[in-house]
Amino acid sequence: MKKLILLFILTLFGMSCVVAQDNNLSQTSDLKAYVDSLSTKLNTLQHDYDYLYCRHEINQLQSELNDLQHDVNIRSNAILISCYHGGYDSGLYSAYRSSYNALVDLYDSVKERIEVGQGAYH
Repeated sequence: MKKLILLFILTLFGMSCVVAQDNNLSQTSDLKAYVDSLSTKLNTLQHDYDYLYCRHEINQLQSELNDLQHDVNIRSNAILISCYHGGYDSGLYSAYRSSYNALVDLYDSVKERIEVGQGAYH
């Protein structure tokens, strides 16, 4: 009888180990699925952030280029008006020439920032 009881207890213990093992496998599988879900959400958030950051940078660069275009147009119109009225001022020419060179440098830096932004997004 003791052997029968011992056999019964060992059988129950063995079954409980199998059930516990199945539960552990199920929990591991659920945990893996949850981690995969979080990883997918993180990748989506990173992509959205990169897109919004690039969009912000592009808008900022567009604004700077618009300002640059307006400055060049204003200065070129001033030179044309001065020439139309017959007044050629070499001092004015030098000031506008140095301003133009500064604007070209600004354009080059904006162009470099665009290229860096494109490289970062791809």
